[in-house]
Amino acid sequence: MVALVLEMSRVLGVPSDRFEVDRPLSELGMDSLMTVELINWVEESLDFRLPTVELMKNPTTADMARLLLDFYNKKRAEPETAQPSVTVDAGVQQQQPVAVAAS
Repeated sequence: MVALVLEMSRVLGVPSDRFEVDRPLSELGMDSLMTVELINWVEESLDFRLPTVELMKNPTTADMARLLLDFYNKKRAEPETAQPSVTVDAGVQQQQPVAVAAS
């Protein structure tokens, strides 16, 4: 939550010690450009894309923190994407062929 408040403070130009986490984003002065800036920060910092529609619901910063935590936990729970298998034979690594379905 601290990182989110610091970023929101920076984006909105409000000192972090006076930032009100229980006020809706629109009441804090969040506009569309700031929304994009926040989405970009989330993507870079937490490595996932926050749907714009979530910000259009006009959440509070506390709501945003809960939402980000939920998204983060879901992302961590997802299995990693399958990578091609690699075998080691006499010190030489070989990739196994990946079957491609014909269209």
